[in-house]
Amino acid sequence: MKRFLFMFKPSLFGLSVCFLWLKTYIAYQTSFEISIDNWLQALILFINPLSFLLLVLGISLLLKNRQQILYLLSVNFILTVILLANIIFYRFFLTS
Repeated sequence: MKRFLFMFKPSLFGLSVCFLWLKTYIAYQTSFEISIDNWLQALILFINPLSFLLLVLGISLLLKNRQQILYLLSVNFILTVILLANIIFYRFFLTS
């Protein structure tokens, strides 16, 4: 069993995609007032950030190991700042 658990070693690319995907979905659910009428809209809202993240973070697969790590960390930071700025911008116009 222990050998099976270590067979799937997580990569920085996979972790970056998963955590940014979940972070964006949680931000959609908690910070924005998006009305979801049925399960199909919920599914689209869940899958929506994945294509963009795979496109932007997939560029890192063309880079060498050290450059790949720097690229993933910098893009992760930039996308997090953009997401937070979007939340702040939305809340500013929501209260006024």
